[in-house]
Amino acid sequence: MQTNTASLGNLFSNGNSYTVPPFQRQYSWGEEEWEDLWDDLWNLRTAEASAHFMGALVLKTESSIRFVVVDGQQRLTTITILGLAVIHAIEAQPGAGNLARAAILRRLILGDEDPASLTRIGRLTLSRADDGFFQDFILPSIQPSNPLRFPESNRRLLQAAAFFQRRITVGFGPDPSTEELARFLSETVARRLQFLVITVEDDANAYRLFETLNARGVSLSPADLIKNYLYSLAADSPASLAAIDRAWLRLTGITGLEQFPEFLRQSLAARHGRIRRDHLFRTIRKQAPDRAAAQSLLQSLESDAELYSALSDTSHEYWRGRLEDRRRVRALQLLRAPQFHPILFETFTRFRRDDFSRVLKLIVVLAFRAITVARQESSVIESTAADAARRVRAGEITAGAALSAALAPVYVPDQQFLHGLEGLSLQTPGRDGRLARYILFELERDAGHLERDMDSDSATIEHILPDSPSDSWYTAFPVAQAESYVCRLGNLTLLEPALNRDAAARPFPEKLPLYARSAYALTQSIGQLEWTPDTISARQHQLATRALHIWRSDFAGTP
Repeated sequence: MQTNTASLGNLFSNGNSYTVPPFQRQYSWGEEEWEDLWDDLWNLRTAEASAHFMGALVLKTESSIRFVVVDGQQRLTTITILGLAVIHAIEAQPGAGNLARAAILRRLILGDEDPASLTRIGRLTLSRADDGFFQDFILPSIQPSNPLRFPESNRRLLQAAAFFQRRITVGFGPDPSTEELARFLSETVARRLQFLVITVEDDANAYRLFETLNARGVSLSPADLIKNYLYSLAADSPASLAAIDRAWLRLTGITGLEQFPEFLRQSLAARHGRIRRDHLFRTIRKQAPDRAAAQSLLQSLESDAELYSALSDTSHEYWRGRLEDRRRVRALQLLRAPQFHPILFETFTRFRRDDFSRVLKLIVVLAFRAITVARQESSVIESTAADAARRVRAGEITAGAALSAALAPVYVPDQQFLHGLEGLSLQTPGRDGRLARYILFELERDAGHLERDMDSDSATIEHILPDSPSDSWYTAFPVAQAESYVCRLGNLTLLEPALNRDAAARPFPEKLPLYARSAYALTQSIGQLEWTPDTISARQHQLATRALHIWRSDFAGTP
């Protein structure tokens, strides 16, 4: 490994060229990054004898003048686009001198022309997804007739070009001095931007350095790190590289690129036990030390990936014709219970479908008791669930009752559950509002014995003690107490929108006739003559008692 400090002009001198690996991530910078770069350069322009450090640039040496960009493609691409914007601004001004200036700067930024084909030999070649658009539209400054038909990363390249064109117009004026523009590019950009250049000789060192920089805080996503490691294993075999690429695209197409590392962590947990987020990459390297193992690993993930996707989509075909399963999946989304995904991955493929449905119900019960009410430590839940999933995978657990027993350590006992519910408060805007709606609809289904869909039902959440009470309420609720009772579960109920608007901040006796007209059993049952802190606590106890048998495991041996 060699290190040195170099300016952009140094990097782009002597015929040097830089290639982003074909399967590297696409161009992803946006306006925030463009704005930061422009502001730095604009301030640097007027700062005497200073330089601006652009961070580390990691390169793999292909030859004395050809390099592969392991890390730094976003910066090199953006600076090239900025340079092109300056060149186009110079070319737009009349005069042979300006054409000469632009030609000199093109050689600096873009390289020389091939004498045979008269095509420009570029300094920079982007990834497979972006290079065609870069060469066909960005370099010649051609506006595509329909940008929307191109991928998002291509459109970002186009947006970057437009951004810097606007900044140049604002900064240098509509009729700029071409001498100033040329000096800005040749001096400020080319000479005063400084990189720490790290060059390595082989793929193993390149990707090891890539990993180390990521661990030290360089802005690389977990998905980038995983992808580049897996692809590096097949760098010497085009056929294997293509196979890994196809598998990667299939998987990330199912799970989403940003969600893929978390999905991978959950899927691997069923094989190796709980994996901490900061140990994921280490686990992957251990389980996929070569390209054959990498291909095998990616292929083995596809069924889990499909279920992972289905768990975030209640309209997925997996739930077609299964209303209860769909309701439970919706509940898991609200409860935010990814700790239990390894169990679902394993039981979905190894249990009969009806047995899997019972497991799905069990997981909802566990998640509601342990996560929502008892606020158990996430690491404890993850470890218990991962161990149970591993035992399902190994064939040690083949039925729901045995699985329930294995998960007993995270099943919150009734008394603790009851106590937690009796103190539950939910701020109704945002996620807590959706959670409150879920809880109230489950209680309503049990109280009214009617099937109600919380997603399509028009019910609103009524605060019996209003969140903005009129003065009459302060007789029963001193000001200091009122705020603490408004969001208590015992103070919430379901009410039709029109009745809710009518109820508003009315005194409690005036609300009672409106509640009697409601179709919701929970609301009809409110028959107290007055509403006080004591009646809220009493109602919350009643609701908590009802919840005990709603969120209960139906497997034998439940604590």
